[in-house]
Amino acid sequence: MLIGEIKEIHRYPVKSLAGESLQQVQVERYGIYGDRSHALMDPTQEGWDRFITARDIPKLLSYRARFEGEGSERQFPEVAITDTEGRTFGWNDEFLSQFDSLHNKRVALETHAPDSEELLAVDASSILIITESSIKALEQRWGHPVDPRRFRANFLVTLYEDVPFSENDWLQRTLTIGSIELQVDELCERCSMITIQPDTLQRDSSLLKLIHQERNTMFGVYASVIETGTVRVGDKISIE
Repeated sequence: MLIGEIKEIHRYPVKSLAGESLQQVQVERYGIYGDRSHALMDPTQEGWDRFITARDIPKLLSYRARFEGEGSERQFPEVAITDTEGRTFGWNDEFLSQFDSLHNKRVALETHAPDSEELLAVDASSILIITESSIKALEQRWGHPVDPRRFRANFLVTLYEDVPFSENDWLQRTLTIGSIELQVDELCERCSMITIQPDTLQRDSSLLKLIHQERNTMFGVYASVIETGTVRVGDKISIE
């Protein structure tokens, strides 16, 4: 059954930095090719606690990361990071020096390879999906415009039947998008990241409070990859 189509594709080469908008993307077993393949980390910590995120340093979102050039099966393309003044950095010590005045702990760079057995630095299942219908419903309840980038989703979906939060009914079902297949595994529990406006970096906790009260802090769905392939903006989505 056809339910919608891909409106936007987003990839975040560096965890907690702004990402890149794409017209098409390769989907691998771990998710979007190169998504969250690089991360800032605290070498004194272990597990998920080692990641330094915009929850701790909101200014991270003012840096935009993108891939340049071609990658391979063993190495992702070079990462280029641009700040609000138009300066561009590589994934190196020069970029790292930007955080000397922002973070009182040592910061290190972590890089995953395409053949990593881990899910890179993603938070749960491979791909995060939100819908325009749910964004619009949230805007009506909150009383303010809602930038979808707050939710750092990989796919923004336009539904043919404009039913907000219908993605909650996709759990344990299969989505076919272009040449790929996904299994929807779980709802996405939201944190303080969504309180940060992506452009101004201003915080407003009332949005998270609203989602906590009305949606049990859940917004969007995580999906894992069954069949790899390419996804393009405009690709139709069917569900089984």
